[in-house]
Amino acid sequence: MASRLFHSRIPYHIYIRSFDRGLIFYSTREYLVYFTFITTMARRYRIELMELSIMPDHVHMLAKSLVARNLDLFLTATERLFAREYNATIGRSGSLFEIPGYAPKKTDKKIRSCIAYLFNNQVEKKMVTMAESARWNFMAYAVSDHPFSAPIKLDKASRAMRRAIKLVKFFRAAEKPLGFKTLEKLFSSLGLVEKEQLTDFIISSYNCMDYDSIIAFFGSYEKMRLAVNSNTGSEFDIVETYDTASDAPYSKMSATVSKIEGLEDVKKVMMLDPDLKIRLANKLLQIPGVTARHIQKFLHIRPGSQHLD
Repeated sequence: MASRLFHSRIPYHIYIRSFDRGLIFYSTREYLVYFTFITTMARRYRIELMELSIMPDHVHMLAKSLVARNLDLFLTATERLFAREYNATIGRSGSLFEIPGYAPKKTDKKIRSCIAYLFNNQVEKKMVTMAESARWNFMAYAVSDHPFSAPIKLDKASRAMRRAIKLVKFFRAAEKPLGFKTLEKLFSSLGLVEKEQLTDFIISSYNCMDYDSIIAFFGSYEKMRLAVNSNTGSEFDIVETYDTASDAPYSKMSATVSKIEGLEDVKKVMMLDPDLKIRLANKLLQIPGVTARHIQKFLHIRPGSQHLD
């Protein structure tokens, strides 16, 4: 495959859509695995990761590199390694994402607008009401290493929590991402409070986003927060299919699948037999706010092929 035509030292908005427009990120475990893969690869290829926003079926980032070719190598390596890890848990093969779309941001105005646009993805999709309330745009981590949980006090933590923290530190020091089996080992014996604490700890441990560089475009974090929440930003330089439907129902659907089907690893729904998918679809349609389009994306059903339109 020919290298993408990136230029050095220029921030790029990079948009990565799932291979069939369906969900890739069903639960915390998919988000965390991808995050540790992408930050590990960013360090390896010396990518300045300015901003990252992970959505259920696509990813946005603002990134630049001193070596233009490294951006292409970084994107290719991240997709290949994450897909291999992801596919191994559900018995599939092939890519998870389409070829990324990208657009250079050469002026301060365009960079500021892109920053607001990326931070507001979860707001626009009605997953949260304020940009800093979204975990997977990582905005809140600019000012706290535990924005969604209580501080960790090791002297009061469970033995399982102390072991988990030690293991995360080991993998991070070795510059290795966390795979699905490792995450299962880390979280399996923890209660809800410690699971939230460990999620924040993993994100903060692996986080390599250059918050100083994006805050500098606004003057301070508080000014950036106010600007982002008062202006959603815009993107006219990149081809992006925009769906106005809320993404909020996906978390309810994942919870329902776990409960009624006993499917702890929810992403395995994409590999179910077509007849099972239809039976599951009928149950999911009973959830308030869930539409046929939500179900098509959640179960990876081609529009029109299963009479869900």
